[in-house]
Amino acid sequence: MTVLALGHLGPPPVGNDPRRRLLALADAGLIVVVGTRLPGGWDCGVVARRRPDGPRRIVLTDDQIEAAAGQVDADPVGDPDGYAMAWLAHVRTTSPAGRVPAVARLLAEQLREPATVLVELDARVAHRLAVASGARLVGLRRIVHRLVLDGLLVADSAGDDGWGRYRLRIPRSSTSATATPVAAGPVQPTGVSNENAR
Repeated sequence: MTVLALGHLGPPPVGNDPRRRLLALADAGLIVVVGTRLPGGWDCGVVARRRPDGPRRIVLTDDQIEAAAGQVDADPVGDPDGYAMAWLAHVRTTSPAGRVPAVARLLAEQLREPATVLVELDARVAHRLAVASGARLVGLRRIVHRLVLDGLLVADSAGDDGWGRYRLRIPRSSTSATATPVAAGPVQPTGVSNENAR
């Protein structure tokens, strides 16, 4: 088992300021990025979720921010859904802009084979992925190729149409080996919104 430090999006946070930090809410099955301070807590964007129909935004209190974990266990065999969440968070920290995050989210949450870290792409699925992510087909090929070059996707087999079967992968340089699971206290979001749920 490996542990992935979640990091942050954009410039590093200063001091104890939680903004832009990625945090894992194990009980809620979410990885969030802390956003704007609100009167009742912090507005957080959901970066990765265990359930594809889960929320896109939540509000967390200061205590919940304090209790959330800044790292996650990443085990592709024992917990492929959790691994896919960690993978998606890692992709977001390394490629936070452009179409890459949208393609990565669709790969991890919609196209990944259930209970695995495998994604099968063929011409039909690639066309659907391009439409859903707003990318052209040639742009989608570049994104997938970039994910392979960056070690984030491993091509397990090639298809006749230039696509193939891929495995989600978090590069070893991003993780540390451990035998002790990282535990965070029970954290439940105070406000949940399915705004932009598509």
